[in-house]
Amino acid sequence: LEIIKSGFIWYKQAEVYSTSVKMFGNTAIVLNDIDLVAQVGANVMTNPFMVTEVYVFEHNEWKMIQLTFSQLMREVKLKP
Repeated sequence: LEIIKSGFIWYKQAEVYSTSVKMFGNTAIVLNDIDLVAQVGANVMTNPFMVTEVYVFEHNEWKMIQLTFSQLMREVKLKP
């Protein structure tokens, strides 16, 4: 988080290719296949990620309890 707060990494664009939702009782898992464009220092980089969001329905509202970015081993789909 400190790297993001310091401004060393700046997220510029996220291209979403697919989203799926799996429900388990009061828990929802959302999977997003994305290409993320970020500026890291002086360099702009594009990487493929699976973003996993986990939500729990409590007190009549959805609350995010987990957010994970996992780099994928596929080619980048986003065209420059």
